[in-house]
Amino acid sequence: MYKSMMTRRLRRCTQVLFLIALVLIPVFDLFRMDLGEGYFVLFRQYFFVNQLYLVVVAFALSVVMLAMFARSFGRLFCGWLCFQTTWSEFGGTLVNVINKFKKEKITGKKAKLLTNLLFRFLVVIPVMWAFYAMLVSYFVAPSTMWGWLTKGAPVWFWVLGIKFSVFGLLDLLVIRHSFCHSICPYGMLQKWAQKNNALRITFDPDQCIDCRLCEKACPMKLAPRQLTRTDSCISCMECVVACGVKAEKLAAKGVAKGSVNSLSMNFTPIEKDKPSTRLFDGMSGIFAGICASLALVMAYGIATDNGVELSVTPLNPGAVAAASGSTASGNPVNEYNIKITNRTKEYQEFTLIVESMDQTGPMPYPITPSKFLVGPINRHEEKVTVQSPETAADSGRRMILIRLLDEEGRELEKTKSVFYVNQ
Repeated sequence: MYKSMMTRRLRRCTQVLFLIALVLIPVFDLFRMDLGEGYFVLFRQYFFVNQLYLVVVAFALSVVMLAMFARSFGRLFCGWLCFQTTWSEFGGTLVNVINKFKKEKITGKKAKLLTNLLFRFLVVIPVMWAFYAMLVSYFVAPSTMWGWLTKGAPVWFWVLGIKFSVFGLLDLLVIRHSFCHSICPYGMLQKWAQKNNALRITFDPDQCIDCRLCEKACPMKLAPRQLTRTDSCISCMECVVACGVKAEKLAAKGVAKGSVNSLSMNFTPIEKDKPSTRLFDGMSGIFAGICASLALVMAYGIATDNGVELSVTPLNPGAVAAASGSTASGNPVNEYNIKITNRTKEYQEFTLIVESMDQTGPMPYPITPSKFLVGPINRHEEKVTVQSPETAADSGRRMILIRLLDEEGRELEKTKSVFYVNQ
């Protein structure tokens, strides 16, 4: 095997590892959105829609991190990790086999090419559905999807899967790297963010024999020897591999000219008239500062979250204000709708305590019921009755504080509400 081929093998390994990482992220609850249950998971903690800002922060953090990486290393992510590149390159091999099949005149070779083509398509279909299932696992719990193997998947899964397959085949055979050229927003972001002397393909004309193998190898259909800042080079290094293999062949034959690879990856300015900057320049510092700020916001939001939410709504406050209920002793009574959300994976027993917020100091208000058992990843909703501890002489509104305690008496959540009195 030629030494230059090791670069391609290494790139294939990084592409496969990235796909494996994408599969494992929802499996290990690092990130997914369960649309059916109405919650999302971030680093193994469960959140509901009202905390969706954490998803926005996480997305913004990933985008800025990508821009910071591209600032110094160009579109290395596109060429070495992105699944669109992996899929497009596989589609390129299919198109090459199809073209050979069309041009082949010998019946025996034509039959072999047809067998090769059919085998590749037999591989494409399950791979495409596996990738589709991986995408679905970001929106449906993987445990639920495993249950589909015995119970059967819902209709929407098959309908969307067929549509995804049609688009996947179009992408595989028609779109391919055209998406990377002018459609992909992440590609455009990286091309904008990279500086003048970011990591890129460089050309040494002294060793070039003008074989043009680099141009034939480039999946983006570029001229690697004449790259400009506006070119959509994804740093896949296929041109470097092609040139290196040719150089090794010439060296083995004892030919001096062209026996050294004329293409390589270096931190060389692509526009000679513009000054070079350090590997970590001012713009990189700005990106790093934004990343740090977003990471702190996300870390604070996750660390301070106790997995519990409390919501209290007075029932028909206008009607209650006009004619509040009362007990036999004459103490006013109000009704409230409470919602307790348990986003942990365990059953939890909660206790509600109601206190007045008058200037005279806190005074307990009896509440019925006061204890609630809420299941894991669940929301409990119930009507409660709150009674004033004394007969009120004056009509009006009283501010009350409603506190939610756990089994050990620790305060988890608290909220303010209004107690209406009308004599």
